Amino acid sequence: MSSRLIVNQIRHTGASADAITMDASGNVTFPANATCSGTATGFGGGKVLKVVQVVKKDLQSHTGQTFVDVAGFNPSITPSATGSKILLDICINGSSSGQGAFDLYRSIGGGSYTQLTDFIGDSGSNVYRTTLSFGGQDTTSRENVGLKILDSPSYSSGQAIAYKLKMGSPHYSTYVIWINRVNYIYNGTNYDKNCISTFTLTEIGA
Repeated sequence: MSSRLIVNQIRHTGASADAITMDASGNVTFPANATCSGTATGFGGGKVLKVVQVVKKDLQSHTGQTFVDVAGFNPSITPSATGSKILLDICINGSSSGQGAFDLYRSIGGGSYTQLTDFIGDSGSNVYRTTLSFGGQDTTSRENVGLKILDSPSYSSGQAIAYKLKMGSPHYSTYVIWINRVNYIYNGTNYDKNCISTFTLTEIGA
């Protein structure tokens, strides 16, 4: 004959309040600061633990070969567990008068930003290796570039992980990059459109 334990509250003998409660539907509530230790089986990995998003609405432009930060586009996430991976989802809208590149950087625990060279294109003759790029040479057209990257940073518990993009035109000093500006011309009429760009970080449990 099987046994059955019927409770709606669980409390440690030395505690002054219930630690675990259960309602009539079977929903279990744990304390907000509850932690787990040891190894649990049967749950699997790859769960979403935390999501952070930065939305850039303002316009930004840059001319030249010197790379500058994409302002207000540097999300930061403090993982809730150790060993997590970070999924980066980047979407940039804009236009350019020529070749424009976006380089990806990461900072851990408030340290200096370093370029993520694992996420750049392959080397080749007379090419610039970068993460994202605007390749058009027509300021009247809109460009939308996006990228998803699964990063495996090495960090300690409680350390924040921050990312940012730098933009520039590596080969020509006169090329201009615009972010969130779409300039469309039809029959001589200028129809400017402003859009948004997003940078999303998702913590994936180990």
